[in-house]
Amino acid sequence: MTSWLVYPSSPSGNSRCIELAGTDLWICARIDLAFVYPSALDVDRFKEALSRTLSLWPLVCGRFLVVENGQYFIEMSDNPIPMNYTENNELTKWPNDLNIVLQLNKNPLTEFIDEVQTIKLVSDSLEEPLVYFKLTCIVQSGEWVLGISWEHVLGDAASCLHFLNTLSRIYQHLEPPEPSPVFERRLWRQDEADQTLLPIMKQLRDALSLKNMLKNFMSIQNMYDQVNLHFSGEQLDTIRELAGGNIVTIQDSLTAYIIVTLNTYCYRNDDGHLILRTNTTVNYRGVLDSIAPVGQVSNAIFMMLSNNFENPFSLTNVAKAIRSSIIRSRDPKFLESWLATADGLMKNITRENLTPNVGYFANEVTVNSNLRYDWVDLVDFVFLAEHCHAIKGKKSQQAGNKRGCLSLGAVCNSHTDCCGHDDPESGHCILCTGILPGLFGVGSRTCGCSKFSVAGSRDTGTLTDICDGKDRSGSRVCRTRVAPPGHMYYRGDDFYYGRGKKP
Repeated sequence: MTSWLVYPSSPSGNSRCIELAGTDLWICARIDLAFVYPSALDVDRFKEALSRTLSLWPLVCGRFLVVENGQYFIEMSDNPIPMNYTENNELTKWPNDLNIVLQLNKNPLTEFIDEVQTIKLVSDSLEEPLVYFKLTCIVQSGEWVLGISWEHVLGDAASCLHFLNTLSRIYQHLEPPEPSPVFERRLWRQDEADQTLLPIMKQLRDALSLKNMLKNFMSIQNMYDQVNLHFSGEQLDTIRELAGGNIVTIQDSLTAYIIVTLNTYCYRNDDGHLILRTNTTVNYRGVLDSIAPVGQVSNAIFMMLSNNFENPFSLTNVAKAIRSSIIRSRDPKFLESWLATADGLMKNITRENLTPNVGYFANEVTVNSNLRYDWVDLVDFVFLAEHCHAIKGKKSQQAGNKRGCLSLGAVCNSHTDCCGHDDPESGHCILCTGILPGLFGVGSRTCGCSKFSVAGSRDTGTLTDICDGKDRSGSRVCRTRVAPPGHMYYRGDDFYYGRGKKP
C-alpha cells in the first residue's frame, strides 16, 4: 500500500470556524461510497485535482470541535486528506453481485474503503480527518475502484456529491460546477421551536444510547434478509403512470409500489406490521435561501412523516399521500418550525451521548433515497477522458474555417484550433474553455472534454461506432458519434440519420 497526505493547493480556510446547527450533528453516521471504473486513473492527476478541490472546499479539510457552552464547529484548518493506493491480486474482475446500493451486515465493500473513525469524533478527537480516499487497482481486469468515506457532519449525500462532482470536473480540466459551495448555515433559536410537532419526530424524540441503537440494529439484521431489486427505466415509467402519472414523481410511485406489494402479500392480515405511513428523508435546499440555498453544504435534510393512507392497498392512494407529505414539507413556515424543533432535540441528543432512533416504528416505513442523484455521470474520472479524442482535419461549416482538433489540455486560439459545438463533422468532441477568445479573438483557450463528446479511436483518430447497450429511451441502437458507454448523452441512429449521415 502507498499512502499520501493531500494538502489544499492554496490554504483558504485560515482556521475560520463554521458553527454547526443541531441538525448537522449526525456524528455517528458517515457516507461510504465505492465507484468502479473500467481502466486506470492517473494518480498524480487525481492528487492534483483533489488538492485544487480542497482549496475550494476548506470545510472538508477541517476538524470537528466542541466547546464547553454546547456549541459545535468545524474549524477550517487546512489539514491534509489521507489517500491510499493498493492493488488487489485476488479478484479477476469486479463481481457483479457487489452492485449494491447499501449493505449494513457483512458489507463486502469494506476492503475498498478506508472508513472515517466516527467513534473518535464522539470522543472529541481533534485529529480525525472528516474524509478518506482509497484507490484500488484490480490487477487482473485493469479496473480501478475509488473508495470514499465522508463524515456526515460535513453534510448529506447532496453535499458529498457536489464535492465529488467538483473533483471530477477539475480532474477533467473543466470548470467547477455551479453553484459554488456555501458553508455558513442558518442557526436556529429555541423560541422558534414548536413542541406540538414532537409526535411526528419520533426518531429524535425517542433517542437511544449508541449501545442500544446498535443492539436494535443487529436484531433487525438477524431477523430480516436484505432484498436487492433492479428496475429498468421503462418499468419505473410504467409504475409512475399506474400510480397517478405526472401528479406524482418516480420516487413517490416506486415507494408506493414497494409498500403496496408488502401490504398485499406480506401484511394483509397483520395489523401490527401493515404499513400505514411513510417517513421520508427530504432535501429542503432551495425552498428559501434564508433556510438553505441550493449550494448549501450541510445536512439540509429532514424526515417527513405522512398522514395515514386511506387505502394501504391502493397504489394511487399511497403515492398521492406521499406526494402530499412532500408538498407540506416545502411550506416555509412548517419547515422553519420543524427545523428549529429538531435543532434543539439534536443538540440534547449530542450532549447526552445519545443517537437518533432510526429503528423500527409500528406501521411505518422509512425511505432514504438517492434516486435523484446521478452518481455515475457526475463522479466520472475515466469515461470522458478515455473516449474524448480530437479528430484532426475536419472542416467547419462555420465561416469556412479549417479545424485542426487538438488533444485535451492543448492551447487553442480564436481560429478554431479545437473542434467545438458548431462542427457537424466531428460533433461535440472538444470544448474550448475561456470566453474572450471566442467573442473577441483575443488571447487563447484551453481544450477540454465536453459533456457532449463524441467517441473516437485513440490510435487512428477516426470516429467509432458503439453498438452496445441502449439509448436514453431504452431502445437498443447502434450509437454513432456519441458520448462514452453508459454516459447520459448517448445518441442513437435516429439522431445520426436525421443529419444525413450513413452508418
